[in-house]
Amino acid sequence: MTDSNPSTKDPAAPSQRRDALIGAAVLAVVGLLFALSLHADRAATVPGSALQVVDTVVPRDDRGPLPILDQPCDGSKIRGRHDLAEPLFRDAVYVLCRHGRHGAIGLRIDLPTEAPASAVYTLPGTLFVGGPLATTRAVLLYRDPEGGLRWTTSHRRARTLARNTTLRALVGLGPEPDAIPKVLAGHAAWGPGQLEAELGAGAWILLDEGG
Repeated sequence: MTDSNPSTKDPAAPSQRRDALIGAAVLAVVGLLFALSLHADRAATVPGSALQVVDTVVPRDDRGPLPILDQPCDGSKIRGRHDLAEPLFRDAVYVLCRHGRHGAIGLRIDLPTEAPASAVYTLPGTLFVGGPLATTRAVLLYRDPEGGLRWTTSHRRARTLARNTTLRALVGLGPEPDAIPKVLAGHAAWGPGQLEAELGAGAWILLDEGG
């Protein structure tokens, strides 16, 4: 006696499972490549040719390296008193990029070098000394599309900014001079409460927006 019930197995099921496994494997590979590309980002650095110029302006000091970041900048400006003991702070204008209970980080914006910014990234202008710390590390100070001030130490982000600036210039849509990213070597840092104490003692003057 034969079984007249038809088989309930779907002959296409093995093929569907195989396709699903292949699709999952492809997604896993794509995800891994994306993760590796993110991990591949590195800190923005100043090349040796430009460092030789920076070294004539400020003694090289690799302390206080910044993490790879791209963040809004506080934007407050301070000017050092003319009789400060540290020459790099006398009459110097710093923009504060981070200021809080953990301390402060600032970039000097009035000390250009003789090296072009293009020695670091393909940008017009001059390479500036941003401060006495980590002078081998580059920092970019730039305006976002809404006009807000930002700073980045990401090599990938810096390259994107340089490429976009170049492309806009080629098609006649170059930014206003104050919107061109500024390339700086190094930065300055203050410990918790240090800058507040120095401001209270009159070592620094808090500048208004136009200062």
